[in-house]
Amino acid sequence: MVRRQLAAGIGEERVLAYVMFASILTFIARVPDLVAAHNALGAGAPQFTTFIGSNIVASVIFAPLFLYGLAAVSHVIAKTIGGQGDWFAARLALFWCLLSLQPLVLIRAYMIAPYVSDNTKFFLSILIGVLFLAIWLRALRAVEWPVAPA
Repeated sequence: MVRRQLAAGIGEERVLAYVMFASILTFIARVPDLVAAHNALGAGAPQFTTFIGSNIVASVIFAPLFLYGLAAVSHVIAKTIGGQGDWFAARLALFWCLLSLQPLVLIRAYMIAPYVSDNTKFFLSILIGVLFLAIWLRALRAVEWPVAPA
């Protein structure tokens, strides 16, 4: 899928939309945990709007910046071991991977997590993390080491 998107000539605006949409959906998936964390803080907690607002800023502004840096680091590492892709392709691989896993993240947050134990939630989070790594590494391999047409 990543190769097809590269071949179609998508631009930076689409990749930025991918990371922003993934960040917003990740924040939405975190809302139940944020509400529980705010309630657990008790009387010493900041106002709920301040608490949520700071988490929105972290999720929608700082997380994409971190992810741009992570994509750059992955590209540099790939270059050192023979990768032939470019910076844009590395960003596309990471951001597409994040966006593709958002349905699982939302299902975990809203359809499964309220009904299972903390250990099961932890296991599901680890499973999603492993899937993320598998998809991201496969996408990164596809853009950094393209297969020559036969």
